[in-house]
Amino acid sequence: MVHAFGREKLEGGNFCKYLDRTKDVQKAANFSQSIGHGVLLATILGFYAYAFYWGGYLKWNGLENRDEEYTGGSIIQVMFCVILGAILLGGAANHLKAITEAKVAGKVAFDTVETCSGVNSCSGSKASLVGNIEFKSVSFSYPTRKDQQVLKDFSCTLEAGKTTALVGPSGSGKSTVV
Repeated sequence: MVHAFGREKLEGGNFCKYLDRTKDVQKAANFSQSIGHGVLLATILGFYAYAFYWGGYLKWNGLENRDEEYTGGSIIQVMFCVILGAILLGGAANHLKAITEAKVAGKVAFDTVETCSGVNSCSGSKASLVGNIEFKSVSFSYPTRKDQQVLKDFSCTLEAGKTTALVGPSGSGKSTVV
């Protein structure tokens, strides 16, 4: 009895070619991961062996650290601290992509902020506004949301040389006025 989705049913099409490619890629990935895990465990166990060897050497020869004799507990403590530190540094590598993306985004943001506009050039000459800006009974709605009016009979005068603040809840039309 042949399974409904068995290989025999797929032989007529090109599906087997793609399944075989996927299988080959997965085999290569599994092999790479196996080698990586083997190297990682060999490194950890090698470090354990070296730490026990070096700690035993220090203890056997009675060497001291600032008038304190090395004990088995202090040797194990140092060994685990170094291993934990190495594991945490290895885990930080996963976040390098996010750190790099944040650096790029920050550079783009700073470049945008530092860009000189055509209105107020960085040449040293200051452009100034002469006259007032006045809104009289302005009504506005966006073309995509004609049923929702952003400004309704809005009136105000912005005097030259003075700072004016627009305050209101989200969606009240502050950005539209600007």
